[in-house]
Amino acid sequence: YTCEQRGPNYYNGHVSFDNIGKALIAVFQVISLEEWSSLMYAVQDAYSFWVWPYFVLLIVSGSWFAVNLALVVIATQFKMTKRRELNAIEDTAAGRKVRRPWEELVVGFVWVITCGKYVVERRKTRWVGGFGVDPA
Repeated sequence: YTCEQRGPNYYNGHVSFDNIGKALIAVFQVISLEEWSSLMYAVQDAYSFWVWPYFVLLIVSGSWFAVNLALVVIATQFKMTKRRELNAIEDTAAGRKVRRPWEELVVGFVWVITCGKYVVERRKTRWVGGFGVDPA
């Protein structure tokens, strides 16, 4: 078979099977069920009517994979949260101080702000005062 140029690709050439990058975008478009039917009809017009099994198989297997991936992420997050809460309960029972995740986030923000203030103060003495001379 030879590929002939008979007109522009669909979607201004962004979605096609001309190279591996654009083909991956097309596969993602089919898996995410966004305008997959118009892409299938375009491929049917260009190649053959019998490309529909490829698209149906891609939709079924791709959607199954995406759902399983989402379930794994949810289950993993649930397991981590359960472990963290059990550790917090054990620490409370043992009399140790329990630090919640939001407290760690606040401590991190305070650290970043403190470092930022230090950097800004250092820059003021260099830039505003000119050649390291303090403007005050």
